[in-house]
Amino acid sequence: MEDTIVCERCGSAIPAPRMKEVMYEEDRRRVTEQLCPSCLDAVMRESGQVRGIVGERKAAAAHVTPPPT
Repeated sequence: MEDTIVCERCGSAIPAPRMKEVMYEEDRRRVTEQLCPSCLDAVMRESGQVRGIVGERKAAAAHVTPPPT
């Protein structure tokens, strides 16, 4: 059975390999969210700047500025 992760934005359960990681700073602290691909697309569209970085899980992640709403 494949591990699943719940999207922190919409609540959908997705297979762990499809999970996407997004990071941003909020009041000088780094916030990390695990998102489904659809929510990641929405966050990237809302953000002014997106950079590719290595996430906490040592996989590709997106760093967004300003933080998502």
